[in-house]
Amino acid sequence: MVGFDDDLIQIKDRLNGQPSKREVISIVGMGGTGKTTLARNVYDDPLIVYHFHVRAWVTISQEYCVRDILLGLLDSLRKLNDKMHRESEDELAEHFYKILRPGKYLIVMEDVWNTQAWDDFRRLFPDSNNGNRILLTTRLMNVALYAGSINFLHQMHFLYDDEGWKLLFAEMFGKEYLYNPRLEEIGREIARNCRGLPLAIVVIGGILSKLDCTYEVWENVAEKIHSITATAANRCSEILSLSCNQLPLRLKACFLYMGIFPEYYEIHVSKLIKLYMGSRKISKSS
Repeated sequence: MVGFDDDLIQIKDRLNGQPSKREVISIVGMGGTGKTTLARNVYDDPLIVYHFHVRAWVTISQEYCVRDILLGLLDSLRKLNDKMHRESEDELAEHFYKILRPGKYLIVMEDVWNTQAWDDFRRLFPDSNNGNRILLTTRLMNVALYAGSINFLHQMHFLYDDEGWKLLFAEMFGKEYLYNPRLEEIGREIARNCRGLPLAIVVIGGILSKLDCTYEVWENVAEKIHSITATAANRCSEILSLSCNQLPLRLKACFLYMGIFPEYYEIHVSKLIKLYMGSRKISKSS
């Protein structure tokens, strides 16, 4: 949450404040700006936990199934049972609505990509006039404005230079470089070259934490990031590719297996192990 203390306070105030009617608070920003991190910190905040009797978290994403989302919401509320898996979409919706109606609830809808998603789920959220809230994260301004009022819209910002350096330092915690002014100077340049994008800074910090603490090594990283951010349209994806390129060959093959799973799919460790073992057998036989 480096650089987002004020954002956290603002979101909490909007959740706990007026009006008493149901409201949608939208967190808007491009990928990698920290929308999910901010929403998660709000969701788990002790004051929010105390303030809302019922809380649920669900990820929508670009492709979704309404029935699966309903099952996910009920599971988040710890109300899902074996019988519900056999019930219809309307029956699941009725269960969910009845659970929400008596209490004061907070629902997080993460990663909403279109207005149709809001239309599909808005009927599930009763307005009991007791301060119910929906916290929605999206990359798209039109989705945020469609779902809620502009007065309840929170736009993410990029980190300032000092905040970027602070986050980069946090990711490299334990490295013995602070006594070298030259390393701090190049470290600040690396953070600036990430253009204030938190995800990019975290990724680069992870890379640096595994490299030698020498000026030459860090300077090389700084030059690579500068060339990416100066020319690439999708800067975050290009910076993430640096992280993949730093992996040893045996781990690159494992990482590629992530591509066969859908977005936000729950990946079981046992399945990954079988895939890894199968690839090793193939490579040995060939």
